[in-house]
Amino acid sequence: MVPFSFLGAEGAYIVGSELLNQPLVLAFYSRYWNGYAEPFLQQLEDLYADIQVMGGQLLVVSGDPVEDLQALSVKFPLAYDKDFRIAKSAGIYAETDPLWARLSGFEENAPLPAVYVLGQSQRIAWAFTDRLFDQQVPRRELLTAVYSAGQAQALSRAIA
Repeated sequence: MVPFSFLGAEGAYIVGSELLNQPLVLAFYSRYWNGYAEPFLQQLEDLYADIQVMGGQLLVVSGDPVEDLQALSVKFPLAYDKDFRIAKSAGIYAETDPLWARLSGFEENAPLPAVYVLGQSQRIAWAFTDRLFDQQVPRRELLTAVYSAGQAQALSRAIA
């Protein structure tokens, strides 16, 4: 993800390398989640300031049309996942196993709701996937993972 630019708050662009200088919370979102989409986005809004306080940065990834992403009024940066390449590599999207075939109430294929904390060397320090669309992001676990990943990065910089 390093060479890409991401659309941040108020239309400003953020260089990908800036996001990787600290723990990165990578969250996947889709408007096609019906009644789950808005509460999930609200959870991320509520977590955003706390993630920053813990030393991390939030990036929300979506394969939704760019116009729809630009219409969202969120404070955190967004990344367009063209052809769901990032979601596919995370194992939360498959064309051969569409969402609408697994769960009722969905008409479009979309990635599963997922949140990852990427720490040093872009390794996954923590992961959450809501396969049945019936959970909330575990706030305390997420923030603890962000803080721990940040401490590990600071320690490795001090040793180097």
